[in-house]
Amino acid sequence: EEKRCDPQLNPMRAQLFRLPYDTFEQVSSSRRTVAFDAEAAFPLTPQYTLYVAPLAQTADGRVRLRARVEMTSREDRRKRVNVVNSVTMVVPGDRMQIRGLPLEGGEVVVFLSVGGPRTESRRPPRQR
Repeated sequence: EEKRCDPQLNPMRAQLFRLPYDTFEQVSSSRRTVAFDAEAAFPLTPQYTLYVAPLAQTADGRVRLRARVEMTSREDRRKRVNVVNSVTMVVPGDRMQIRGLPLEGGEVVVFLSVGGPRTESRRPPRQR
């Protein structure tokens, strides 16, 4: 069976086509600046919300961030529960992927990238 993908998802097409599904639809897309030590909410679907909190930046430009996903509780619709809670290092311009969020016979796949210029690795000055 031929796989189909929304045109907006073409930059992630190769990663998506490795998954065991045949249709890929964009359900949300957001771009926002988030300050270090702040947390921003990105609604994904009525059921899921992604929260992103940049924590620090290393000398080589990588960003340490917390990414978590809250889901509406199945037992009590007024409750929200964390289903993903991760701290990771992200290289500006690269995409990280969060998977395993069930939705209507498939799953929500989140691609998260950190903007900003990439910085070259900084090496100590050569001693002479």
